[in-house]
Amino acid sequence: NAVNMADNLLATLLPKEVICSAQGKGLESLLTSAKKGNLAEFTQVNEVYFNLNSAIKIIKEQFKVSSITAFDIADKQVATCAAGAILHYLAQTQKKTLSNINKLSVYFDKDFLQIDYNARKNLEVVENMVTHKKQGSLLGLLDATKTSMGARLVRFLIENPLSSSE
Repeated sequence: NAVNMADNLLATLLPKEVICSAQGKGLESLLTSAKKGNLAEFTQVNEVYFNLNSAIKIIKEQFKVSSITAFDIADKQVATCAAGAILHYLAQTQKKTLSNINKLSVYFDKDFLQIDYNARKNLEVVENMVTHKKQGSLLGLLDATKTSMGARLVRFLIENPLSSSE
């Protein structure tokens, strides 16, 4: 179901902050990862952040394009609204230009092997079960990165193995 899918995705990504509408804030209590304290609290923002027309407008302005079709979200209203909401939220909270955000990528879960939260935990993919530290996990073994950006990429690749070898 959609709640389990969202729970697994959030447990994988471990975002520092989740922005949501009032409806999304109500779903927070249903998420296992939130109950276990693995997620930051959800930040409820104004519903206007998720308005489709405003989202399209802010995406066009951010990426200086006349159409959003190149981003593969034109037919995905929820994804468009989410992208617009995060750009709107960042513009309001960062109080500076968002020139460092120069691309928009869509995450398709069908492209990755789906491993639920409990399996990920038992396999000790990113943390060992005893100390909950990276040392002693698959990530601890493979992560020889020098930058935090590289570490995030390695973690993402380990937690999201491709479902196809092509």
